[in-house]
Amino acid sequence: MENFNCKIGDPTRILKAGTELYRYDLSSELPKEWSTDYKSKEYDYGILGCKNKMNAFFFYDIAGVAESTGKWASFKTGVDKVTLTSTKLEEDVIFFDLASKSMCDFRDVREFLDVQGIDVLTDDFKYAITINRRFSNIRQSFQEYRQSTNICQRCNSISKINRFFKCMDEGKEVPVRYLLQSLSDFDNGIAFKKLLTDKQYEGYCFSENDNAITYCLFQANKLSAPCHEIIKI
Repeated sequence: MENFNCKIGDPTRILKAGTELYRYDLSSELPKEWSTDYKSKEYDYGILGCKNKMNAFFFYDIAGVAESTGKWASFKTGVDKVTLTSTKLEEDVIFFDLASKSMCDFRDVREFLDVQGIDVLTDDFKYAITINRRFSNIRQSFQEYRQSTNICQRCNSISKINRFFKCMDEGKEVPVRYLLQSLSDFDNGIAFKKLLTDKQYEGYCFSENDNAITYCLFQANKLSAPCHEIIKI
C-alpha cells in the first residue's frame, strides 16, 4: 500500500501520517529531541561552514539504505560505529516532488521547475566548490541545450554544464542528482527553502540513491521523537 499521494507531472507529493523515515549519523551522542542546534560533523566543510545551512532534516524512506550508507560513511572516515535513527510522521507532510523517475536529464528538470515558477539558475545559487561558480553562469548553456536542434551545439552545451559541475564524463549527460543534491547545499538551501515555503511546501524529495527516496523536511514539528540505535561496525 502506497504511503504517499502524487500524480504524474504534479509537483506535490503528500507523505501520509504514520510513514516511517530513517537517517544515519556518525555520532553516538545525539539529542533526544529534534534540534536545529545539533550539527553533524560529517557535514562541516571548514571554511565553507555547515553544508546544512538551512537547518533541514534529511531522511531516507528505506531503513536498509540509511544503514548501508551510514556504514559506508563510517568506513570512509574510520569511525567504528554508526547511529541509525528512525521516526514517524505524526501528520501528513506536503513535499515538492523532484523524485520523479521521468526526469532523466537537465532539460526535464529545468522545464519542470519553470512550469512551477521556480528559477534556480540565478546568482542566489552556486556550486559549492567555489563561490564564483554561480548557477547563473550556465543559464545560457541550459537555454541552448533546450532550444537548439544542432547536435554540435547541444554537445557543446552539455560539455559546458559538465565542466561547471566538475563532471569527469565529458560530452555525456550530467547525472540529474548533481543538480538536485546541490539545491540544498550551503547557501543554496536557504534560497531554495524560501522559494518552496513561499509556495506552501514543507519540504522536498529527490532521488540521490537508486534504491530510496531522500526526503528533506524544513521543520521537525510533524515528526515523532527520534529513536536511536547504535550499530557497531
